[in-house]
Amino acid sequence: MTFLSRLRPAALALPAAALAFAAPLAAQPLYCPETPVQVAVLGDSLADGIWGSLFRAWHNCSTVTLHRVTAVSEGLTVTAPDDWVARVADRLGEGVTADIVILQFGANDIRPVRTETGRAAFGTPEWHAAYGARAAELLDLLAPHAVEAIWLGLPIVGDSTLEPSYVEVSGVQAGVVAGAAALPTAFVDLHEATTFGTGAFVHSLDIDGTMTQLRATDMIHFTEKGYDLEVAVFAPDLEARLKARDADAALNEMALQ
Repeated sequence: MTFLSRLRPAALALPAAALAFAAPLAAQPLYCPETPVQVAVLGDSLADGIWGSLFRAWHNCSTVTLHRVTAVSEGLTVTAPDDWVARVADRLGEGVTADIVILQFGANDIRPVRTETGRAAFGTPEWHAAYGARAAELLDLLAPHAVEAIWLGLPIVGDSTLEPSYVEVSGVQAGVVAGAAALPTAFVDLHEATTFGTGAFVHSLDIDGTMTQLRATDMIHFTEKGYDLEVAVFAPDLEARLKARDADAALNEMALQ
């Protein structure tokens, strides 16, 4: 099943500072850094798929320690930011800081959110404010445990009842990231990228002469190949960050000689 992706309302347009990349149709090997690095993946079941792709890609890379901080059917409306950060701290261990945190939330956040005065219905201005506050709080609380972060927006989905809401959630997240100060964070817009060049939701695609399934039957999650292509969207930015760390480490080593 395919459908034309819904245009974003002007009020929810993603900031120009958000990172957007052309979607590749081949996943390249991930860069294995020379300097030891701690990477944590934080979020829901979509984030868990990202963790799986990174785990496969870095399986033989001894310099990367990859931490899995994901939970199925959870999000920022279900679980409070301080609970997520407590999980990160527990997974990292005492005295360990994540060099890079990769976050993805929102698949389970199409629901009311608690506020100080009650519950705000999804899509209302009150919901936007409360959800944005939770996202901002998460980044603030993560700051002592991480050096920098990459926040992944939600992909395009094949459920026409969810698609507009997913775009709306990503818009709120992107706005929060654009104003983040405590933790340097880049937002990656995956909506258009996960059309894989078709301009619409696509379940399978002909890749090098083979029809390849990219999305799960629920039309929300991905297959392993789909997750690998999703990671390939932000892999150039991830590689640049890792190479910058390597360069800094080399300079520091030279300075100590």
